[in-house]
Formats: sequence, C-alpha cells, structure tokens
Amino acid sequence: MKYSVMIIASLLLSACTTSFGGPPRNAAVNPSVEVTRFHEADLLGSIGKGPIAIVAVDDTQKGSAAYRAFELSLSRELAQLGYDVVTDEKAAVQTARLAYRIIDPATDKDPFVSAGGPTGAFGRSVGVGLNIPFGGPRRDVLTYRLDVRLSDAVSQTAIWEGRAIQQAQTGTRGTDPEIFAPILTRALFNGFPGTSGETIATP
Repeated sequence: MKYSVMIIASLLLSACTTSFGGPPRNAAVNPSVEVTRFHEADLLGSIGKGPIAIVAVDDTQKGSAAYRAFELSLSRELAQLGYDVVTDEKAAVQTARLAYRIIDPATDKDPFVSAGGPTGAFGRSVGVGLNIPFGGPRRDVLTYRLDVRLSDAVSQTAIWEGRAIQQAQTGTRGTDPEIFAPILTRALFNGFPGTSGETIATP
C-alpha cells in the first residue's frame, strides 16, 4: 500500500508538471502558422519560369541574421517552384520582394499597426493591420511575420503574394532565426499557390 501511494503521488506530480509547467523550451507558443495568400489566376502560368531575384523591401534588414535566414529559406522554396534564383536583379525576369517583422509587445508601443510589408492594392488586406493570432499579445511572446510578393521585374505587376505569422515564447529556440525562418517560409509556400484570399492555419 505504501508503495502504491508513492507511485500515485509521483504520477500526479508528473501530470501537474506536464499540464502547468509551460511550453517546452524549444517550442512555439502555438505550432501552427497563420497564412494568407493572394494571386492573379491568369498570371500563375509564369510562376517558376526564368531567373528571379530576391529583393529586400527594407534595405536596413539585409544585414540581419533573420533576413539572411529568410532569404536562404525563400531561395530554396523558389528553386523548388522551378525558378533560377539569381543575385543580380537586372538579370531577373521576376522579383521576390521579402519583408519580415518581429513584434515584441514588451517594447512595441503599438503591435497592431501595419507591418509595412511589400503589399499594395494587390491583396490589400495582407498589408493592412497585423492581426496577432492566438489570443492577443503577451509580454513574453514574440510575433514573427513574413511577407513575400512575386512580381514581374519590369512592370512590377503582382503575380502572387502571401503572409505568414507565428508566435514563440521568449527564451525558447523558437526565437532563433534558423528555426522560425524556415518554418514560416515552408508554411507560406505549402500547397502553393493556395486559395486566393483565404486565411488558413498550417500545422
């Protein structure tokens, strides 16, 4: 009986730790990624053809570890679509405009303002108003947003664009660019081109 009581107590303690001990140190607050995409159906035939250059929407981001991680992940996804990814924008027939934002509610005075992504009239709702998912901001949670827009290099006509958002708790591996950048990029291009105008949560 004595040993049975000890075993039961141990199991209860384990259950409490699992339920209330918080997320694992290497996990996002919510493992799913919120994705929204827009495209022009009659232009999709040009996707994956010819050279494409990745262009930073904000040049000040180019030297950051996060930008380099997103650029590398995006380059892989574009290559899988059939593109020849080039570094010279003048040699490209299309461009992939890349922007990201990391929102820290502890320091960001207005985390709900527009993320300032590469969007314009095309897919207007992607670029206006950052809706932080999963129950609103927490001071110990960072929100990551990736925006990508594929356009004709000459006319700048938008062909496809998308946004991906995920959250991670501060102090976890989920805040490492080498972790969150590939996750957001893969989610954004999963099931490409996606249903235009639809917002989904990807696993």
